[in-house]
Amino acid sequence: TFGATDTAISSALGGGVWSLGAPVSFWRGSVSGGLYAAYLQDGATLTANGTTFTAGTGATRGVQSAGSNLDLTDVTVNTTATNNYGVYAYTGGTLRARNLSVNTAGQNGYGVRLIGVTSADISGMTVRTSGAGAHGAVFEGGSNTYTGSDFNIATTGGGIGLYAWQKSAVSLAGGRIDTGTAANAHGLYITNAAVELNSNSQGTGVGVTTGGAGANAAVIGAGGRLNATNASFHAKGAGAAGLYMFGVTDAAIANAVASGTVGTAPTAPVNDDGSPGVPAVMAMLPLLPEPSGGTEAVTLNSSSVVSDAGAAVRVLGENATIAANHSAIGGLVAFQVQSLPNGATSTPGVATFNANASTLTGPALT
Repeated sequence: TFGATDTAISSALGGGVWSLGAPVSFWRGSVSGGLYAAYLQDGATLTANGTTFTAGTGATRGVQSAGSNLDLTDVTVNTTATNNYGVYAYTGGTLRARNLSVNTAGQNGYGVRLIGVTSADISGMTVRTSGAGAHGAVFEGGSNTYTGSDFNIATTGGGIGLYAWQKSAVSLAGGRIDTGTAANAHGLYITNAAVELNSNSQGTGVGVTTGGAGANAAVIGAGGRLNATNASFHAKGAGAAGLYMFGVTDAAIANAVASGTVGTAPTAPVNDDGSPGVPAVMAMLPLLPEPSGGTEAVTLNSSSVVSDAGAAVRVLGENATIAANHSAIGGLVAFQVQSLPNGATSTPGVATFNANASTLTGPALT
């Protein structure tokens, strides 16, 4: 067990803190490392309150947890290097975060990435990414629903706001996603996963805004499911849809996320008797095949979908269902269904749209 209060810990080349199955706690203070600010494995526990974690310019991760447990309150994580995630947890373990602030500046520097974490409960998270391809949050796998509330995710370098895939289940209450003006920087991306959006305890829902050309507010593919209550989806850029539904996984995006580097393992310090330390665990869960031809489903309750320069709802391919209850949908085109190209052939566009006490503004095109 190790604990520190109002202490600055720094390692220029290695990890600020590395715990192998042991509890570590910080009260305020700072931790920095040239390779990792913090690295945990084999059931370790990191409890931090008011602490700042900073990864160096050549670092791999800010805070990395391999099968371990993170309990973070009023914590800030800063990274600047390419492929350097702010918080990265995988292969079991848990994450509990309150008022977590994550800032990344490197290319492909995701703010938060969770892979196969047993449970995650995040409240009041703020994520800022500025590097090219730096997504705000990536959720995949997991044996329980990842939950969150009052989050604020903003990307300015072309990254997706929130990406859910690999059979993850995500439930969020209150918050906002904004991907700035970058082209193709989608707000919410769901593929082979389920996302539920609700209001927080103050009645504030989730708002998703995109401003770039082709940057859809929400994308649902490969059997993805979205259930939104008191939510708003607003796409401002040319050709960008409020909701974009298609029957397969975007291979380019999926491959880019899947190939995200695991990172360089820290060198294990020797034991007290001089024998080699336990090597770092870097393996992740194997990727699941992404389905094609599934049913994409969206349910809107008291929500709005708006496209300033495109279709409010755009469907490519078959097996899409949309249910709108007490919702408003509008754009240059309110509802558009198209065939999905597949090499020399194409899959006809088929969608079922059920509207109850809802308003559609704009034409419907097929």
